[in-house]
Amino acid sequence: MYNREFIRCRSTVVIFLVVLVLPFQLAAETPKGGSTLRVEQLRAHAFSKSPLVAGIDANFASQVGTAIETGQLQNPELQGQAQYAESYSGMRPDDRYSVSLSQPLRPSDFGTRSAVEQLLRKAATQQQQFELLELSQNILLQYVNLWVLNERKSFVGKMRALAKRKASLAAEGKNKGFLGTSEVKLLQGAAARLKLLELGLQADISDAEAGLTNVTAYSFANYRVERPSFPPIPSLETALERSRESKLGIRRRIDLLEQVAQKQADLAKKDSFPGFTPSLVYEHEDNTDFIGFGVTFELPFFNRNQGEILRRQKKSRELQVQKNYLDGNAFRSELEATLKMTNLRYEQAKTYEKEVYPLFREALRAAERQFESGQTSVVQLWQAFLSLNDANEEQLSLWVQAYAAGSKLSLILGEEL
Repeated sequence: MYNREFIRCRSTVVIFLVVLVLPFQLAAETPKGGSTLRVEQLRAHAFSKSPLVAGIDANFASQVGTAIETGQLQNPELQGQAQYAESYSGMRPDDRYSVSLSQPLRPSDFGTRSAVEQLLRKAATQQQQFELLELSQNILLQYVNLWVLNERKSFVGKMRALAKRKASLAAEGKNKGFLGTSEVKLLQGAAARLKLLELGLQADISDAEAGLTNVTAYSFANYRVERPSFPPIPSLETALERSRESKLGIRRRIDLLEQVAQKQADLAKKDSFPGFTPSLVYEHEDNTDFIGFGVTFELPFFNRNQGEILRRQKKSRELQVQKNYLDGNAFRSELEATLKMTNLRYEQAKTYEKEVYPLFREALRAAERQFESGQTSVVQLWQAFLSLNDANEEQLSLWVQAYAAGSKLSLILGEEL
């Protein structure tokens, strides 16, 4: 019976997984060497292979097991006794024997426990689905980090080649008496330093790949990564509606947890009343059969379930306060600020990439031309390079912040943006 119930609970999760993974599976073929590895492919692979998904499934099974245990009746008890006369005078008396069957019962066994069990099952399913959404967002952010590291390595490689070329030109200028030794050494040192930086970035990339392999169970090979497309950001009213209506939206999650807490508080109160154990007794003595009924009551002199009642009441109170917060203007203001922050992060990163970074790139190109024609010094060329490097770092950092903001919003809404 309970296996069937467990399978039914899991079927809901399977449907959720299909909905969550289907957009990723459509493009989830394993990339060939040198091809582009997309975040959708990593997500699809993770949902079918990752040990973390197995861990989420195990946690779900544990919560369902707790639900089953909560709703179960205590086992009945069967007791038997047999007595015979070891010493006697006169005629040997008949043997005596008795059998009793009893069933411990609690006031909460009459409806309350089954209601709590059903709510715990729903909460377990919801928690598993939300953990899968968190995993999806974790994969996205780690993928973006991998993309950033590859972009940095690519940039450093280009700058190293540039420094090497300019060092050769500077050496020629030194031989002709146009430049000094210090200027040549500056460019040679820059090329050597960038080579070491490139090696360090390769180590960081390997570390990021190891982290993604741990999360997705994907074995990395020769591939390229690309910046994921940034999803459209909803309006405030749309976001509010999605946070209320989405199965994993913060409002629906708190609603269910509050229902669980309230029912568990009711359960704790009912279990403060004494349990009782009705019993059916059969006894044979002196060639006579007896059938009787009995009942045993607990005497709640000391333990009236005070600790559990206090815990459940406070938990219910906590969730009620959270629910009031979500229903009030404060949450609306929080969500509005989060949407504004996400929009600003995205606009900042997009504008920097399209308008600011190209200016620094053109500044370096202009400095190169001037250096080659003898119109600027090595120091000025080096300064242009440093400015472009800073601009590249700022651009990539802004994209990381934008995706982190989008991920935070997804978890609030309970679905992918």
